[in-house]
Amino acid sequence: MNENNKRCWFNNKIGIKTILSVIYLYSGLALIIDFALRVLSPDRKRILILMYHGIEEKNLNVDDNIPLSKFKQHLLYLTKNYDIVSFNEAYNHINGKTKKHFKKLAVLTFDDAYKSVYENAYPLLRKMKIPAIIFVPVNYANKPGSWERNEKQYNGRVMEWDQIQMLAADDLISIGSHTSNHAKLSTLNIREVRKELAESKTLLEAKIGKKVYYFCYPWGQATECSPIIINEVKKGGYIAACSTIWGRHSSKNNIYALRRIGIKYHDSMFEFKLKLNGGFDWLEIIHLLKGYMTKTMKGKSGDKVLEKA
Repeated sequence: MNENNKRCWFNNKIGIKTILSVIYLYSGLALIIDFALRVLSPDRKRILILMYHGIEEKNLNVDDNIPLSKFKQHLLYLTKNYDIVSFNEAYNHINGKTKKHFKKLAVLTFDDAYKSVYENAYPLLRKMKIPAIIFVPVNYANKPGSWERNEKQYNGRVMEWDQIQMLAADDLISIGSHTSNHAKLSTLNIREVRKELAESKTLLEAKIGKKVYYFCYPWGQATECSPIIINEVKKGGYIAACSTIWGRHSSKNNIYALRRIGIKYHDSMFEFKLKLNGGFDWLEIIHLLKGYMTKTMKGKSGDKVLEKA
């Protein structure tokens, strides 16, 4: 399949998802499923945790890198329609530790700590006084992300330490761990998992002079935040963690696998609003089912994270 055919297939896939999401939202199915989930989990709270990666001045046509012009539109829409809070405020809200009353909550998260976030997104966040959290793969500071080259043919460079330190000194910005090596934890043995979690936290705290309480799983699917891995995250001193499992609701029960809304390069403003208003919520069911099926398949052959070597 050549590059043009790949792009055509990708755009058609996006179109199909959007059509399904419009049907899901406006048919009333979204309301029915939302009501059922609230009955099953009364403590679930609606909180939009938006997942961004790079914010580029130019349109690079890379799925996880949003043009700055689009990002500005997102922020204008969010500030008019939501209370944008810090990750810590969101954590307290989910756990019922705050007396503040919020109608519509949103949180901004940035995975991989790309320089483009420092150069393009941060000045805008600073100007508009919008909080955010940035998750850092610490061993890639001032290096291009090899996972991007392998998967997306993209050479996004991670921030330098002085840039990370500057952001950490700003009360608007929180810093969290994204492992040491952007590791896919489900492929590691238990000792390697512990090393990724501990060394990234220790180094971050030494560099920024603050405690690091929040974690984000690289890739982040359900298989990456299995009960075994979550237990290691807890023991590692983290109090909450972000997944890439789709969802606009979280609760104390999934505080170590918080649901997020992935924002992509090809999203139009219509699709962006559709995502925020629940049109894509059916993806949460798909993500969880895929995680369950993968876990079942692994169970037959053995899960590497269980190995003690």
